[in-house]
Amino acid sequence: MAGVAALLAATLPRLLNRRPFSLPLACLLGGLLLYVLPLELPDPDPVAHRRWSSTPPRSAC
Repeated sequence: MAGVAALLAATLPRLLNRRPFSLPLACLLGGLLLYVLPLELPDPDPVAHRRWSSTPPRSAC
């Protein structure tokens, strides 16, 4: 999977040079397609993975 991502990161900018389609958009669409496939992937829940958030958790008063 990492090899495919590296290959796409190297080739997509040249292929999309003169088109209104950017590399970040390609990555977003790739992630969307990955979650649409019938694979056993975890739910993308930002609340459950709050550790990676930049804001500190609220304290209970």
